[in-house]
Amino acid sequence: GPDYSEVTPGAGSQAADPRFVNRQAGNHHLRADSPAIDAGGPPPDGLGAEDFHSAARVAGTAADLGADEFH
Repeated sequence: GPDYSEVTPGAGSQAADPRFVNRQAGNHHLRADSPAIDAGGPPPDGLGAEDFHSAARVAGTAADLGADEFH
């Protein structure tokens, strides 16, 4: 699809609007209605226990997609 360049989408891949708070202003936090919340499944090896902002990586039932966990 158009969201991928020189790679093949794998299991769990999404091509949906992540619904950031305000992409234009640089606020890439997830909104409460984001399809990326809990969409990452169990954390893979090497993911780490913290997100980009040093908050707990898994705040719900599974890891969120992206660098910032929704809290």
